[in-house]
Amino acid sequence: MKITKHLFFIITLIHLLSCNNNKNIEVTKNESKQIKQTPKSLVKKEVLKLSETNEKLSGRYYVEKFTFFAKQGFDLTKVKPINDFILYELNFKKNGKIEFKDLTERYDCGNGVINLKNSKFSSKNNNEYLIEFNGEYASEQRFKVKAIYQLTKIEKGGYFLYLKKVIEDKREPIYGDQ
Repeated sequence: MKITKHLFFIITLIHLLSCNNNKNIEVTKNESKQIKQTPKSLVKKEVLKLSETNEKLSGRYYVEKFTFFAKQGFDLTKVKPINDFILYELNFKKNGKIEFKDLTERYDCGNGVINLKNSKFSSKNNNEYLIEFNGEYASEQRFKVKAIYQLTKIEKGGYFLYLKKVIEDKREPIYGDQ
């Protein structure tokens, strides 16, 4: 029985040490270098002609790179990508609510996994949308981001919600100071 307790303790300790914040920060820095160049090369300059209703930004979209939604924006596609490591589904409902599903099959570590709750959107003018994301990064921080995005078409197909202006960006640690 003592051996089982010691073995359980050692395995738990190894798991906790493998999920430290330094590892997550390194990954984020590497991803940010790749993504900072992406929007300019992907976003087509011609903006879609959309009406001011929510009809055009409605339905299920797949999102691969959602990490920088509060810094640059993010891409949306109706076609589910094949063999993508991290994948989310956003469902823009006609009533203005956004349903979020994490379609990622497996994470090495649960720390920092994004989860959206009670997010919503509304149509403005000139293909602009006011979007409010409420959620958290698991074991790290809760956030509320309210921003104006402009819907643009991407050359490779799909859309890009280009971040125009952040109205509110509140973040608070889940466990004390971080």
